[in-house]
Amino acid sequence: MQNYIPLLIFFAGGLLGASMHFYFKFTSLRKLSIAASETLTFKTYWNREYPSYICAILTVVLFCFLLRELQTLYPKIAGLIRLISVIVGWMGNRLLQRAMGNTEKNLLAVIDKKTNIADKVVSGDDVTGHDLADLQNAKDLKK
Repeated sequence: MQNYIPLLIFFAGGLLGASMHFYFKFTSLRKLSIAASETLTFKTYWNREYPSYICAILTVVLFCFLLRELQTLYPKIAGLIRLISVIVGWMGNRLLQRAMGNTEKNLLAVIDKKTNIADKVVSGDDVTGHDLADLQNAKDLKK
């Protein structure tokens, strides 16, 4: 049992790091959802983002398998195992949410569409803006 304590500490730290990033990302996206005039609940966020969270936990598990080798190669890192585990969990979740995440992309698309409608670039799904030739013709007509 003594041999598994560093692995359990490493796994718990990685789980903590991934969970912290998941929570902080949720709070920042909740603020973004207000700008998009949408409601974002934890349940909808979890349903959209759970694959990246599970992959981040699998990354921590993979690192648990490499922990013994890292400790034998670099004995000085033994005191930093807790910090390294939190960083692995945090960064694993961050990178995987950036690659696999849908929530932020969807919210930014809604905000972009609303901005384009406000700027009269698009109206609904139709393009109502003018292309460059039409704008040049309008300038020529004013002269």
